[in-house]
Amino acid sequence: MKASAAARTGRALGPRTSWGRRAAAAAVLLAVLGAPAALLVRWPADEPVAPDPPTVDATDHAPAVHLTAEARARAVRVPPELTRRYPPRTMVRFSTPLDPRDFASGIACPGGGYLPLLNDVPYANGPLHRDIERYGPLPPVIGKRVDQDGSDWYVHADGSETTTRWTVLHVGGEARRDVRTDHVIPARDVGRPAGPERPR
Repeated sequence: MKASAAARTGRALGPRTSWGRRAAAAAVLLAVLGAPAALLVRWPADEPVAPDPPTVDATDHAPAVHLTAEARARAVRVPPELTRRYPPRTMVRFSTPLDPRDFASGIACPGGGYLPLLNDVPYANGPLHRDIERYGPLPPVIGKRVDQDGSDWYVHADGSETTTRWTVLHVGGEARRDVRTDHVIPARDVGRPAGPERPR
């Protein structure tokens, strides 16, 4: 007995018919829900999602940067790495060093100038303290380090580090938030001789 044409072509027609039903359903969905449904129909549920890049949105928690008029006249460019967020335990080298003399506000630096505030603090609690007689002038900032808690630290050319960050003070049995301004000298340099006798 010969099979009917429908039976003979059933396998071929099955997927097409199924796809036709899907297309019709999609058309109804679009007619009812409009543009949002189009996104649902066009984006497959099993489409792989690309992993997040190593940086977070640069607009989130970006430090406020205020260049001096002289720096703006010289078209000084702030390295993009400054305003990017990186995961904990990351070291980043700036594409161009930061010179405190180019900034009009932030952390007051010995020798003049400022560094932009870090870690979402609204002000610096005091200037950057550095024993210039012992450790020399404040070197340029060549990068930043993100510690294990996610706080950013400037890294200077001599390996010293500077930051502003929130801390909790316990006063009179009460805890309150306050801002710390820290400048840390590398352990290898602590206690070395001051002045011209210090090792190079």
